[in-house]
Formats: sequence, C-alpha cells, structure tokens
Amino acid sequence: MRLFNFDRIRFVGERIVWHIAASLRLKVTHPSFHLLHTFSIAPDAQFGRSARVQVFEQAGTLKIGARCSIEATLILERANSLIRLGDDVSIGEGTVIHSAQSVIIGNHVLIADAVIIRDHDAHGLMFSQRREERSRAGLGERYWEVVSIQPVTIDEGAWIASRAILLKGVHIGRGAVVGAGAVVTGDVPAWTVVAGNPARPVKQLTPEQ
Repeated sequence: MRLFNFDRIRFVGERIVWHIAASLRLKVTHPSFHLLHTFSIAPDAQFGRSARVQVFEQAGTLKIGARCSIEATLILERANSLIRLGDDVSIGEGTVIHSAQSVIIGNHVLIADAVIIRDHDAHGLMFSQRREERSRAGLGERYWEVVSIQPVTIDEGAWIASRAILLKGVHIGRGAVVGAGAVVTGDVPAWTVVAGNPARPVKQLTPEQ
C-alpha cells in the first residue's frame, strides 16, 4: 500500500503557484496549493513591477479578466474574500485593494495611482474592541466579529482618479468619475462626477459623452 506524502504535494503545489506568479511578474505572499483553484487570471493580463497579491488566512478568490493592466497591491484578507476584475481594467501604481468580502470591478474601469479601496473598516469602532483585537493579534488571530464589512462594486467604464478613497459598501455607477483625493462614503450614480471629502456630485455626464 503506497502512502501519499501530503507535505510533498503541498510543497509541489506551492512551487507551481510561484512559477505561475513569476511568469506573470506577479508577487504572491503566502502561496498555497489552494491558489491553483481560487486564482483565475487571463493569459493576456499584464502585471507591472509593483503588482502584488497578499493572501491572509486561507486563500480567497482572485479573478482577473482579459487585457488588464495591474500595478496595484491586491489583498485577500479572509478565506471567502473575493477580488474580481472584468476585462480591460487598468489599475495604477500604489493603489491598494482590500477585500474581506468582495470587491467587484467591471469592464473598462480605470483606477489611477495611490487609490485605496476597502470593503471593511479594518478595526472595531469601540476602544474595548480594538484592545481585544490587539491581544488576539499577539496570538496570530484577527477579530473579524467586530469589523463592519460591506461589498464594494465599481461598474463598467468608471474612472477613479488619483488618491481617491472608496470605503466599504459603496457602489460606483457605470461611467461615473471619482475626482482626485475624493473620499467616497456612499453610492455614486451612473454618469456622475463626484469630488471632495466627503464626495459630492459636481457634474452630470451623459452616455454619449
């Protein structure tokens, strides 16, 4: 009776992940065999030197569509987290996307440099919760029970300008524009330009434009 060496299988799986990532010039932290099943990357997607994926806990799901150009850091923070990019998405250098639940980006979306997108608050609101979080961090645990999490969606054709911040739960409508440095705390309707902190509508566009 032949026994399987599961440690060896895991090692080989991790080497395959590293090989795939290296061929795409994509840096992946905490590679695991699970990534072979949860990463779906179009063969013509392009990754710049600063592009990287960070995986915490068990592997989340990463889907990247055709002809994407990525310079960003994509962070999958929980086992069931999802980052999904449609086709022809461009994301600039210094941008960071955090997903604890889901960040879904449609086709032909332009995201500039140094944008922050989060689908969660990162910490509990109350000091007692953050104190408990610190004690758990020493044990290598994350106190997700007290963290508010809501999915983020960016629809087709939207443009997120440099240094904008998109907070949890926002929905950016089709063709909308988020101005540089804007802090988005609520939904942005389709074909609307928003700017400021907090972001407010400043101009209305039309699909024909």
